[in-house]
This record gives sequence, C-alpha cells and structure tokens, in this order.
Amino acid sequence: MKLDIKSIPEGGSLDFSDSYDLSDMDFFGEKPIAQPLNFTGTVSRRAGLWTLTGELGTRLHLRCDRCNRRFTRDKTLPVTLSLALSLQDDERDDIAVCPGGICDLGQIAIPEWVLDMEYVNLCAEDCKGLCPQCGADLNSGPCDCQ
Repeated sequence: MKLDIKSIPEGGSLDFSDSYDLSDMDFFGEKPIAQPLNFTGTVSRRAGLWTLTGELGTRLHLRCDRCNRRFTRDKTLPVTLSLALSLQDDERDDIAVCPGGICDLGQIAIPEWVLDMEYVNLCAEDCKGLCPQCGADLNSGPCDCQ
C-alpha cells in the first residue's frame, strides 16, 4: 500500500491498514509466517513533520529450539518512525524516506518485522529440552538415562 503523505494537512492524520503475505520467507530453514502480516496505524503531520505510529502483527508457527515441539505464538511489534521526503544523512535508520511524498508501507513494514524476528524460539521459558543421551522430551518427565 502506498500513502501520499503530502496530502495530509498540517495538524491532520491519515489512518491505514494493510497486510502482507510473507509465507515464503525462510528463517533458519523454517517458514513461520503462515498467516498475513497485518500493519495498522496512523501517519500524522505536526509542525511540518510526518510521524508514522502503528503496529505489525501476526501468528507465528514455530518449532522450539530446545525440545523440537511445534507451537504457535502471536507476535506484535509497535512501530514509530519519522517520515521524510529526502535525507541528507543516510545513516539515520529511525527515519523512512518517502520520495515525492509517496510512502510505500511494505518497504517499512517488512524490514522492521524481519529485523525483530527472534533467533531462538522457545515453547516456554522453562522448557527443559531433550535429553542429550536418549533424546526424550524432558518436559514430559525424566528419562531413564543414568
């Protein structure tokens, strides 16, 4: 979805809602984003500055890195960025550039989401994992190893 931020009057705002299919995106050999990634929020203009405030969210289908059990988890990510027509300093990652005043929400949402994906996924904080000798799931009870 593309927004024309120049059309937002001073002191005004524009609500948005969009979704993205990331089901083909691979994370460490898994494809955990089976449902659309939803992006909702508002772009406001105050004192000649545009600010995007929103939330990304979906349900992830993951595999526990300790016990190998499949589980699902809802994940949301708040997003707050300044928007600009151009930048003089390319090092600013807290400002999204909207050339000509056209802001491509997908170019904002997808990188924000990917950078926030966890490297380690646990079905529970206290997951006991698998026995290193026999491979039994220690969440189900102790194994028979010595």
